[in-house]
Amino acid sequence: MRKWLGNTVIPALVAPSARPLWVVLEAVILTVAAVGIGLWLRSDDPLALGANFRWGLFVPIVVALRYGSLAGVFGMLCLLASWFVLRKVGFYADWSFPEGTMLGGFILSLVCGEFADLWRVRLQRAESAASYALERLQNLTQRHVLLRLSHDRLEENLLVKPYTVRDALFRLRDLTLDESDGKVLPAADDLINLLAEYCQLQRAGLYPIIDGKVSDQPAALLGENKPLDPNDALLNHALDIGMLAHVQQHTQDDLYVGRYLVAAPVTNSAGEMIGALVVERLPFLSMNYENLQLLSVLL
Repeated sequence: MRKWLGNTVIPALVAPSARPLWVVLEAVILTVAAVGIGLWLRSDDPLALGANFRWGLFVPIVVALRYGSLAGVFGMLCLLASWFVLRKVGFYADWSFPEGTMLGGFILSLVCGEFADLWRVRLQRAESAASYALERLQNLTQRHVLLRLSHDRLEENLLVKPYTVRDALFRLRDLTLDESDGKVLPAADDLINLLAEYCQLQRAGLYPIIDGKVSDQPAALLGENKPLDPNDALLNHALDIGMLAHVQQHTQDDLYVGRYLVAAPVTNSAGEMIGALVVERLPFLSMNYENLQLLSVLL
């Protein structure tokens, strides 16, 4: 029942937001309505001052409960003004001023108004706390969703590709022993597929090195690659230092504008460079130290 009432327009009608002009207008309208009803029901005593209960006091009490103590005092002043107006037009000619009724009405309006102000402040604090808690809950929910997605991604990678460096080296040794037939780059297709499987390469090319120069004819390609750029700064830097180079390295050269992300030489057991690998496309999360180190070891 409480939840149903909270979702309807009843709370907005019972305790609306206080707007000064509307409060004044409502207090005046309720006072005039109460006097009009009193004239209709009790033409000799419109304010019911001689009745067992002072029904006219309902006007300032209702206003005080809706808008607070100041509005209740203004409603009581309107009721007091109505008594003087009625007396001037001929009502209550033989009556003395009802001091007790008016004083009691002022006190009762103040009490009701203070009660309304107190609970209005408490409701505002509760709404502020609830709003802050909701905001924090939304932030925590978003972080939890991101953490869950990250955990699922890591779990998926672990289940789908439970690879180790030991397994990669064993497979590389088997390829080298089974298909070494005197070529410069034996089993190049199998090698680049192995690199794509373990190092998550998406677009790359293996090029043999003949007489100290990188050949334009690829030994193996992964994906749709553009022709080799022998003047690429990253490729030449990797061949000069004899080690893997990537775009995130800090060198003394100017800003790199080539299309390769990774370049690395392929060496044999004697330490001679027999080929070069260039990578044009690689997942962003795969550009990390562990993955690049594994790629360098396999090459």
